[in-house]
Amino acid sequence: MKVQSLLKKYDYYDGPVDGVMSAALRQAIKTFQENEGLKATGELDQQTYKRILALEEEAEQPTDEPPGAQW
Repeated sequence: MKVQSLLKKYDYYDGPVDGVMSAALRQAIKTFQENEGLKATGELDQQTYKRILALEEEAEQPTDEPPGAQW
C-alpha cells in the first residue's frame, strides 16, 4: 500500500489505497515509469519500487531557503 499511497500523493494514481494491483494502479506505475525514463511495463519491479520510494526521500530533503523566503 506504500506504493499506492505515494503514487496517489504525487498525482499518478487516483484509485483506492487498498493493496490491490488493479488496472488503474498498473497504469499509474506505467505512467510513472515513462516519466522517469524507466522501462514502461506497468509492473512493479525493483528499480521502479526504489524510484517511487525516492520520491518521498527527495520531498523530505531540507532546502537552504528559510521558510517564506521569496527571492
